[in-house]
Amino acid sequence: MTIIDKNSNILLRLSEWSKDRFPIPNFISGALSFITMILIGRFLNENQIVALTQIDLIGIIAFVGHLLVLRVFDEHKDYKVDLINHPERVLSKGVITLTHLKYLALPFPMIAIFWSYLADQSFGPTFFVWLLMFIYSVLMAKEFFIGKYLTKNLFIYSLSHMLVSPIMVLWPITAGLGKIDLTIPLIQYTLFISLASGLAYELTRKTRGQDEDKNLDSYNKSFGTKISISYISLLNLMTFILGYLILEQINSSLFYPKLILFLGYTCTFYPTFNFLKKQTQKSRKINEGGIGLYFLFLYVAILITLIKA
Repeated sequence: MTIIDKNSNILLRLSEWSKDRFPIPNFISGALSFITMILIGRFLNENQIVALTQIDLIGIIAFVGHLLVLRVFDEHKDYKVDLINHPERVLSKGVITLTHLKYLALPFPMIAIFWSYLADQSFGPTFFVWLLMFIYSVLMAKEFFIGKYLTKNLFIYSLSHMLVSPIMVLWPITAGLGKIDLTIPLIQYTLFISLASGLAYELTRKTRGQDEDKNLDSYNKSFGTKISISYISLLNLMTFILGYLILEQINSSLFYPKLILFLGYTCTFYPTFNFLKKQTQKSRKINEGGIGLYFLFLYVAILITLIKA
């Protein structure tokens, strides 16, 4: 086993950081999200064929890249706290530095601007949504200049940070549609589902086991485990309902994508109730895995419906 330290190749060190802080599933979910959203926009645009183009590859890089930028912002924002709570991380150990991460993230806003320009053939609505998203992301990194208040109110903290998700999915939808239009029900359902699913994952991730570090932020402290699980279950149900409405809006006659969506929803049943019985770190990770599968099935169901529309 190769030991990676400060003297290792920089690409190996960044890869080691990525394994923990931005692993492969993040790339996959980001790419699926982009593809789904731009195809929804093209489905709503009567002048566009519901298919991918070569330019979309740049869009995927830009979209996944912004997710990476958000992670790098978090690493800067939480650095001092993580030194205490997560000394095992490669950043905390100094294997890589914040400067390394800054240079890693630097190209992606340029790629995003370039793709937004290509999508509109000008600095149009796609660029405007990206600019709004980027400004909001920077404000998140600064904790909206009310960090002390937000850290004392974990749910408000999470909600304020999850609001970037609807803006982010609106970005490729706008590129596909060619304009910003928030009056279309399909777009409204899509924006709401991005918020509900994001909150569901965030609550799942931070409803921690009894064997985990008590110094870490957790919803158990704020609400108690049973209420936290109730909120997660409610958000999972909301995601299912919104997903069903999205499928109905695209093609109401298809049955099997709805079955796929329901099968995905069932992936959350056992992990959720299992966590109530065994409140451990292992159970939490199983819960995260269940909700990850749920979202994968959701994307697949929507994509199949779009292709068959």
